[in-house]
Amino acid sequence: MAQQNATTTTAGAAAQRQNAQQENPVLIGTAPDSWGVWFPDDPQQTPWERFLDEVAEAGYSWIELGPYGYLPTDPARLADELAQRNLKVSAGTVFTAFHRGAGQWQEASGRRRGSPRARSPS
Repeated sequence: MAQQNATTTTAGAAAQRQNAQQENPVLIGTAPDSWGVWFPDDPQQTPWERFLDEVAEAGYSWIELGPYGYLPTDPARLADELAQRNLKVSAGTVFTAFHRGAGQWQEASGRRRGSPRARSPS
């Protein structure tokens, strides 16, 4: 029963998004940080599945990925999870201090590839 209600709610949200897009060409997305998510793995944060469910239920179509490792990092799994909720990705997230110089670009690049620093905030 809960699965049926979730499917009905998601279908209703998708219809609302489609109507809104026809009326208003501005599309607004959201991101995990709007749900209080700042780290890839913190038991006090909203679980990623709940984040995606609530984003869809709220009527959003687009999301940002948030910190690397919060959402599934396997592209096929992420695509499947997003498709189940009629969501699309508009951007990724890089947490670094670019104002500290060129070396920060290498730091960010290493995090993107999943280096150990990407998994443990410093």
